[in-house]
Amino acid sequence: MLRLALSTERGKRSILRFLSRKARKKKAVEMDATEYLMSNPVNREYLLQAIDDIENGRNIIYRELIEP
Repeated sequence: MLRLALSTERGKRSILRFLSRKARKKKAVEMDATEYLMSNPVNREYLLQAIDDIENGRNIIYRELIEP
């Protein structure tokens, strides 16, 4: 546990807010694209449906990389 040696409650709150912001930034940097997209319930459902479609051969559109 972190103990702060500050004389005022306002000072303590400021330090705790700062540390909290730093922790959130660090978490965001460590998250890869899949984790980021899966963190939103709407995106998560969309991605899981797309994975299920691919695994079961549904809704697949094939395209040539270079069209003639």
